[in-house]
Amino acid sequence: MAKEKTPTVTGTVMYLGPTLRGARHVVHGTIFKGGVPRHLEKELTADPDYAALFVPVADVGAARKELKNATSVLAHCARRVAEKG
Repeated sequence: MAKEKTPTVTGTVMYLGPTLRGARHVVHGTIFKGGVPRHLEKELTADPDYAALFVPVADVGAARKELKNATSVLAHCARRVAEKG
C-alpha cells in the first residue's frame, strides 16, 4: 500500500487559523512567501485541519468569508485546531 502524502503548500500563503504556541507556533494572519516553513511541514502532514488554514493569498478573501460561516468546513477546521492547541 502506498503511503498517502499531504501536498506541500507552496507559493505565498496566509495562515488564517488561531494563534498557536509550542511546536506549531504561528500567528493568525502571518504571510509566508515561498510556502510554509520546513519546521511546520511535519505538522501539516499530520493534521489536515491545520493544513487547510494555510490559504493562498489569492483566496484569502473567500476564505475569510467562509470562516465567518460557523457551519463551513474551514470554520470547523479552525475550531478543531484551536481545541488541539
